Amino acid sequence: MKTTENRITSRSNPTLMHVASLSEKKYRDASEEFVIEGEKLVSEAIDNNLEICLFFVCESGCEKICDILEKIRKNQKYSKVPLYLL
Repeated sequence: MKTTENRITSRSNPTLMHVASLSEKKYRDASEEFVIEGEKLVSEAIDNNLEICLFFVCESGCEKICDILEKIRKNQKYSKVPLYLL
């Protein structure tokens, strides 16, 4: 896979904690970021060429979302976006 793959094994991982903080409006407003989740929304974001900062996927769910992972691999815009395996 061209995307940068990283494994997160701890709930205290700073990247994961930042993403979790985005559940609160004040952090979304401050960082100007938000989280989308689910196959449909992520696929639509990719299809519409939206800016994506990070991808997260449960390692056990990789097979289920192979179509989305294939879109990421083929789209040069997303090929450098970090992919975190949880």
